[in-house]
Amino acid sequence: MQRKWIVLSVCAMVLTGCQTSGGLHAPPTTTPPPASQPGTTTPPPTAPGETPATSPWEAARAHGMIFRASGQAPDWSVEVQKSRAPTLFIALNDQQRQLQVPNTQPLSDPKSGTVSFSGNAQDGTPVQLTIHRGQCQQDMGGEKLAASAELNIGSRQYSGCGKFLFQ
Repeated sequence: MQRKWIVLSVCAMVLTGCQTSGGLHAPPTTTPPPASQPGTTTPPPTAPGETPATSPWEAARAHGMIFRASGQAPDWSVEVQKSRAPTLFIALNDQQRQLQVPNTQPLSDPKSGTVSFSGNAQDGTPVQLTIHRGQCQQDMGGEKLAASAELNIGSRQYSGCGKFLFQ
């Protein structure tokens, strides 16, 4: 049990080192709704005078996610929930396939600066997300982000770029 807390503490330290300001926050009290657009989560209802999130990155942050990554060919995205045992929310092929991977096990390698999350989707498919700190340029649009990401779902591998969503 003590080893598990040490691993989780190391993961938190690695992720904290990637933020620009602020700190880790408590996990959301509710699970975000499924995504409504390719690669995005559904923004929460807005109160009078509030504006909805303007990008999928801001929408993910508003739903309590700590990391988001996406890629093309085929289109995919993954969002990691703030939690000690985070849920991964995955959208594949223009939302044709959506997976949730609850209670993932985070692991970190401080030497290489990688963090990975692994678990099984609700249908039993093994899933692993590996985040590599370091600049990554998206294929479409050329935006430079703070991390590269590899998403393995069963025997299929997806590659793309992502960023940490700390405030």
